[in-house]
Amino acid sequence: MTTGAHGNRPTKNQRREEARAKAKSLRESQVKKDKTRKVLTQVGVVVGVLALVAVIFGVIQGNLPKPGPRPANMASNGIVLTAELGTDGKPTGNIVAETNAALPEGAAPIPTTPKAGILNIVEYQDYMCPICGNFDKNDSSVIESRVKSGAATFEIHPIAILDPQSQGTNYSTRAANAAACVANFSPNSFFTFNQLLYSNQPGEGSAGLSDEELANYATIAGASPAESITNCISKQTFSAWVGEATALVTAKGAIMPNSDNVAFEGTPTVIVNGAQFKGKVDAQGNFFPAELEAFLLEQAGKMVTNPSSTPTPTPAPEK
Repeated sequence: MTTGAHGNRPTKNQRREEARAKAKSLRESQVKKDKTRKVLTQVGVVVGVLALVAVIFGVIQGNLPKPGPRPANMASNGIVLTAELGTDGKPTGNIVAETNAALPEGAAPIPTTPKAGILNIVEYQDYMCPICGNFDKNDSSVIESRVKSGAATFEIHPIAILDPQSQGTNYSTRAANAAACVANFSPNSFFTFNQLLYSNQPGEGSAGLSDEELANYATIAGASPAESITNCISKQTFSAWVGEATALVTAKGAIMPNSDNVAFEGTPTVIVNGAQFKGKVDAQGNFFPAELEAFLLEQAGKMVTNPSSTPTPTPAPEK
């Protein structure tokens, strides 16, 4: 009887053990592949999240106001107008600006130290704001007479909250930048330029005055050198500063410097010796000059009865 190769064939048990070993090896190999795939997926997710965070951070940073050049004579982010004094020390009847050097880019504003014994009038304004225009039309003469006589200073802070109401031209920012250009190069022309912008104020919702028109009004106000101011206006040299000044004023919880805890509620915000003036307006939005006269007299009376009533400057916020 012959057996041939049949005697060398694996038994049934051997074949079963070989199949089990092969299946185990395949499972272990698959487990390794799954772990590798899981690790790579997790790494990919982390990288994706980090990339998304970087993009979001970049967008947020891109939307924040960028530091820009500061205008001279506006260290507080406002310009202080006062009476011109003659050689005899008496007011000449003209209005001039207090001067100071431009702060470095990114520097925090320095609150003005109020003058003792006189009224310190401060206004936060937007050149497209119709109520600001009405305040200037009805009450600026009251303030002007006080400043010319030496009885008050007038600190004007141009800000921009109505850019969306100018058909995409950002008129509020452009006008505030133009005011900063005049303050920087020709500060004693500022008051006249400020009045010209209000007497020729464009309607809210319009495109506003062009850069050429703004430069023309600066020339009419006597600001010089004309070429430097025109370039400053067209290049919007101080537009970043306008954005920063506006953000600082309108920030949640912000308190106006030199005030009795006055928070910004809109333009115009008028503060006299720390107290906020909230004059009533008629149906057309016009103020009543008599109300401002009475308020100024009230604040002047407080200086007589309480000479220390003028608030000290609020420290500039740290950046």
